[in-house]
Amino acid sequence: MERSTKYIIGIAIVMILAVSFIIYNSYRQEQVHFNKVELSHQNHIINRTDLPYLDTIVSVGLDELDVVGITVMITPVTFDVSRFEREYKLSAFTLEGYANSQYLIQIRSSDKQSIIETISHELIHIKQLNLDILKTEDTYVIWYNDTIYSDDMVEYLLRPWETNAFEDGEILENKITNKLYK
Repeated sequence: MERSTKYIIGIAIVMILAVSFIIYNSYRQEQVHFNKVELSHQNHIINRTDLPYLDTIVSVGLDELDVVGITVMITPVTFDVSRFEREYKLSAFTLEGYANSQYLIQIRSSDKQSIIETISHELIHIKQLNLDILKTEDTYVIWYNDTIYSDDMVEYLLRPWETNAFEDGEILENKITNKLYK
């Protein structure tokens, strides 16, 4: 064999090994399992995603928030989010159900830690809705008995219910992470 052919084969083997190593490490990192935790089963969680651990994250989060007696269905995002993408990167959202104490979280796939962060934020919204601190209607939102109309809607990050969800969501994220990993 020519020397240049051996050189090319050697580089190809090194590249294949490097890519294999990167793929293996990515897979291994994603496979970090949760601690064994006792779930309270005080809420009904329905997970309709390909991510089997979402119901555990939601259950632990609701327990940490002392929210009981509700139903949460988790599904992948199913509607066109392009209009929301201009304002912020939509990872998930929460809808209140037609009957009391029923909620829907639609979420995009991501790594486990990002999902814990996103779910924590959405669980704060569920707590807000469940306590009637936040009420959503077609053309307005009620936040602590203050009606905010769609035309008056403030920028996403300045909405008081979002500010609250980001602040309290970070605290909840830490609690969930500590319970599941430490």
